[in-house]
This record gives sequence, structure tokens and C-alpha cells, in this order.
Amino acid sequence: TASGGGADRAVDGNTYGYWNGGSVTHTSGGDDSYWMVDLESEAVIYEVKIFNRLDNCCSKLLDHFTLMILDADDNSVASEYFSTNDGVSEIFSSKVFNFEKVKGRKVKILKDGIINLAEVEVYGKLAPPSPSPTSSPLRYQPSTLPSTSLSPSLTPSISASPTRSSVPTQLIN
Repeated sequence: TASGGGADRAVDGNTYGYWNGGSVTHTSGGDDSYWMVDLESEAVIYEVKIFNRLDNCCSKLLDHFTLMILDADDNSVASEYFSTNDGVSEIFSSKVFNFEKVKGRKVKILKDGIINLAEVEVYGKLAPPSPSPTSSPLRYQPSTLPSTSLSPSLTPSISASPTRSSVPTQLIN
């Protein structure tokens, strides 16, 4: 992180996108900078909503990035690239990225350069537990699974040089 813009600011529940509000992240920049949150459990993710920094100096920095859903072993299971170079997309104050019921554990935003985020919200359902090899198979009905807003609230990781480690976060119902 840089300039006091800790990674935990993107999961503090505050979407206020101006630096003076004390709730915006800031990486030190460089190649392959990223912000990542570990949801602590597998989840079926439907949507990720990103709130951008709104200061005139910096809102344009959240461009040319990849939003990734990762499994517990840091393998990408889904991703979406965002760029204003497509002639359609524009710099945003907030943007929703929809996924087709992707099962994952981590959400990562990756780009070259500085990343500023006001908030990242993850929506979906907790994934049903995998049966252990010694137990009999269980059948789950979608209506019996708890519906959960996956808004992590503890410190995620942020780095200018990615590592395979993650910092636990907490799910909030």
C-alpha cells in the first residue's frame, strides 16, 4: 500500500470515494499490482460491485484492469477485463460485474499501475460443503441454502508484487 491507503479500506462498508474521507485504497503501483480479498469459504458468486475513487486526479486510474474470481488454490475460475479502449465503456463511479454462478473463494483486481478503490462488494451464496470421502453423498436444494451478501470486513491483501498468501476475511449475513 501507499500513502496510508490500506487494503482494508475497500471492505470497510464505506463507499465514499474521496481520499479525504479516509476510505480509499492506494497501491504503490508498478507491474502486476493487485488488491485481493479471501472470503474464507467457497461461495457461488453472482456479482461484484466496485466503487471507484472519485477525486478528479485519480478516478481515471481504475482502467485497464482484470477482475478475477479465484478458487482456494488461487486458480482463476472466472475473469472480466475492463478498459475504456473498447469505445463503449467509460470511467465509472461504481460498476457491477455479473458472473454466471461462479464458485470461488477469492476476488482479485489486477492491473499495472496504481489501484484506488473506495469499496468492493461481493454478492452470492455460500457454497454447499463438499462431502468428505467417508461420508455418504448429500443432496442440496437451492432453496435450502442460506442467501448471503458476501461483504468481507477484515483486512484483505494488497501488493505491487503478488504472492500466494491471503489474509482471512469474514462473511457477513
